[in-house]
Parts: sequence; structure tokens; C-alpha cells
Amino acid sequence: MSTRVNGKVLPYLFERTLTLDNRRVRVEYRVSTSDDDLRFLWAAHPLFALQPGTKVVVDNGSSSFEQVHDDGARTSVSWPDSGVVIADVSDAGQGQKFFTRALSEIVVASLTDPDGTQLTLDWRGSQIPWTGLWLDNCSLSRRPVAAIEPTSAPDDSLEAASSAGQSWTVSSGLAKHWSFELSVSDSRAS
Repeated sequence: MSTRVNGKVLPYLFERTLTLDNRRVRVEYRVSTSDDDLRFLWAAHPLFALQPGTKVVVDNGSSSFEQVHDDGARTSVSWPDSGVVIADVSDAGQGQKFFTRALSEIVVASLTDPDGTQLTLDWRGSQIPWTGLWLDNCSLSRRPVAAIEPTSAPDDSLEAASSAGQSWTVSSGLAKHWSFELSVSDSRAS
């Protein structure tokens, strides 16, 4: 299934193609412009339900993350290779945002529920250089959710990302391509 959007204010074409194969979905993107260089940010923002005991693992060659606080301040934190277990989803109203840079060619991020059900996103670090994590315990959502966000930059601001040299650019007549895959497995089915 493919969708495409033409920009109204800026002359760009944004395309997304979803391909389903058994328990795997491939999501492919393409952006092109017919005008001057176009700077942009991109992030996948799928939300997945959390429950007590869900483990969040990010394997990207780094255990160093930046936690972004409500006031914009950033704190370096360590994310263990074994992942972080969401112990409590009862502290409603809290949300946490993290970013980490891909240091390996293949990035794998997963959520594993206590019953063994696992949801995994994977992508090439050379295509999508950052991972964002949004852990929302009813701060903006009705129930506890997590977003694993393959992203072009460690920021939600195009201006900030551009100032740091981290925005993406597509030039007239050219296109930018990238993709990620999402899969679901269930250890009970084995």
C-alpha cells in the first residue's frame, strides 16, 4: 500500500509504501522536491501499549542516551544492553523522552511483554542515524505507551537540528530514500 502527499506551501512530494510479509511490515519513504534544497526532519512515531514488566531494549552500538527534560535541558544517561524493564505504570501523568545516535550499521529496538510477545523495529544506522524513545505514562495518552522512533535528528525542532548540522536535505531533481521494518513474534507460538 502506498500513499503520497504533495506539499502545499513548499514544492515537495512525500511518499510512503507499506509492504506486509507474514509478521513483518516494511515501511519505505521517499522525499523529493522540484525547487531549491529542502531541509527537513523525519521521525516515525508509532505508539505501542505498555504494561508492567515490558522490557525496552535498544541495540545500536551505544549505551549512551540523552534524556530530554520538559524545560529542554538534556542529561546523559546509560541504557543497559539488557534493556530497561518498565516496573510501574501507575504513576500517571509522567513522560520521558530519550535520544541516542546509532553507532552500528543495524539498529534493533524492541518491546518485550512479560508473556514473551515481542515487537521489534530495525533499520540501517547509515540511513536513519538516531533513535528516539518516548515513554508516556498517561502524560499525553490515555494509557501507558512507548514510541520507538527511528529519526533523522535528536531534536523535535528543525531550527535546532539545522544549527547542529543534523537536518536532512533533498535537492531539486533528487530524492531521499530510507526505510525500517517492524516485526512481531510470540515465544508462546514456538
